[in-house]
Amino acid sequence: MGASVAHARPLRDAGFTVMTLSNNHVLDGGYVGLEDTRTTLSGMGIGTAGAGDDLEGALRPYTTEIAGVRVAILGFASVFPKGYEARPTRPGLAPLRLTTAYLDPDDNFWEPGVRPVISTIPFPEDLERFHLAIAAAREVADAVIVSMHWGSSSVLEGLMAYEFELARDAVDHGADAVLCTHHHALRPIEWHRGRPIFYGLGALVHHFRDEVVTPQGRASAVKKHGPMALYRAPAEEFPLWPFAEESRQSMIVSLTLGRGENPVRAAGFFPAQMMADGSTTAMAPDDLRARAVGDYVAKMTADHELATGFDLTDRDGWAYVRLTDPDSPNADAPQWRTNSDKKRKDSSVLA
Repeated sequence: MGASVAHARPLRDAGFTVMTLSNNHVLDGGYVGLEDTRTTLSGMGIGTAGAGDDLEGALRPYTTEIAGVRVAILGFASVFPKGYEARPTRPGLAPLRLTTAYLDPDDNFWEPGVRPVISTIPFPEDLERFHLAIAAAREVADAVIVSMHWGSSSVLEGLMAYEFELARDAVDHGADAVLCTHHHALRPIEWHRGRPIFYGLGALVHHFRDEVVTPQGRASAVKKHGPMALYRAPAEEFPLWPFAEESRQSMIVSLTLGRGENPVRAAGFFPAQMMADGSTTAMAPDDLRARAVGDYVAKMTADHELATGFDLTDRDGWAYVRLTDPDSPNADAPQWRTNSDKKRKDSSVLA
């Protein structure tokens, strides 16, 4: 699998200065493909994090300074083919692996075949390296941003317990913002200890030129994953993005960072919409599609019992959703509000 380096130029032209490479496709082109990717991006002035020549390099943060604020960016992946993880002497991505156990729901009763309790437990060595990498980044930066590639890309809206647990754990160990990817659709947002966690950024640009989707394939996906299957048939087909209509909604996250105990001064996102030609566009403040994106994320956030405020505003002529932390003493009444102020409570598997 390979692509022309010319495909990287739009990333430079769009203004990207850093990209995380910790994802389930980064080694599809082998070690040579990974090195070509890193070299090509570097040659265009784009830094990388989350993958490297060896495990030490994959765990090393990309650091930069923005308006006098030192920012460190780390990338990790929990969803990827076995063997893509970096090792002490081999290239690859920064892993945060978990093992899955299917347990009897009642310890005092034998009942074979019933729905099990699913428990996901991090590899202890990966979790320790995860903590150490965040701590090391904390030492050299005013703000630490952690990117996580995990979760299910087969369904809309769903999150697994480990995504909540480990995202919050990242904040507990020094991350100032957590940005999550892989789902191919938006996910909820919450504040944890005054830091934002974006549980799924959606897809910004993603072209499936060779994807063949049949009615039989869609029916099989819905049978397997239920009515929220990503492959559920949309009212209008987009050949370059053959998934459910909700997955065409996206966002561009904005963080205002400073210095101090909590460097996050503000957080929000620009609602975005994927178009039939494969492009993605931000929207004007009065565009009903922008409101629809905000409504969708706010409803998901409420459904997951996460406390976050949403306020649709105008920022430089674009629709912008300002996020507020209800636990902040300075929080005001937003235009949208999740209809629950409860935090989701999951039993933690973390030590």
